[in-house]
Amino acid sequence: MKRINKILLVFCFFSFLAIYGGWRFIHSSRFSNEASLKVSDILTKKFGAKLSFSGVDFGIFPPSTIFKNVHIEKNDPQLANVDLLVEELVVSFKYSSFLSSELEIEDLNLKNGELKILLADTKTPEI
Repeated sequence: MKRINKILLVFCFFSFLAIYGGWRFIHSSRFSNEASLKVSDILTKKFGAKLSFSGVDFGIFPPSTIFKNVHIEKNDPQLANVDLLVEELVVSFKYSSFLSSELEIEDLNLKNGELKILLADTKTPEI
């Protein structure tokens, strides 16, 4: 009986260390910088927009990703220049999307932000 308790305690201890280490890594500035570069590359390729953020957090209920201090910039000389500064960008996902190969966004929240749009033909800000 004592041997099983020791094995169980060692298993619980190492499980806790692995979960705690993963949690600390996800909340580190190194992870945020790497994630920012990856997401920015994807947005630049698909939409021509630049994205940067300073931190990432995750929510469980509902499943969501929270980006801190977000700056999105898109320059289009034909149409308009868009500059978005947001304190928090919350992206919530559908539960069913975890069963499929692609994530589906259910909700997108912008908190405490500023949007500047500069039209190409007039070069005046539209708000």
